[in-house]
Amino acid sequence: MKLLPIPAVAAIALSLGIGATANADLGGADITGPSGQTTTGQSYAARCGLDKADCTVSFVGEKLVVNGTGGIFRDQYINVVLKKACKQRALLMPFVTSCFENQYDWDFTITYKSSDGTTKAALISFMPRYLSTGATDRAQDFERDLEIWSQKVLRPIGPSIEVR
Repeated sequence: MKLLPIPAVAAIALSLGIGATANADLGGADITGPSGQTTTGQSYAARCGLDKADCTVSFVGEKLVVNGTGGIFRDQYINVVLKKACKQRALLMPFVTSCFENQYDWDFTITYKSSDGTTKAALISFMPRYLSTGATDRAQDFERDLEIWSQKVLRPIGPSIEVR
């Protein structure tokens, strides 16, 4: 039996796909930006700050931006705490809170390093009311975009265990 020279074996293996790594993507399941950005580029109608003023939160390029100005890069991001709470009052008894789970407010408290080096926190809220579930859908989409952008999974508060 005659052995083939190494270049011939390599050529045959490559033509059959043996030993070559395929560079494939996930096509229709891909939710990052069209050029491989770390976010979808979506904007979200939300409420910001302690006074819960109307705001627009968006992912522009590689930044998380509020109301179209400033913003932070991923390396400024420290962490986020997500709190879901019923804050809506019952119609007939305004001293009682009353919500279905899809009517909970979603409060994202984002801690970051500001441009002057100090640690700051920002509050971004999504507040559905009564029969509306649109804010919950936006909050879930924002949570997913935030996870992609930060490259970290949002986890419930608990032991500080990092999964690798």
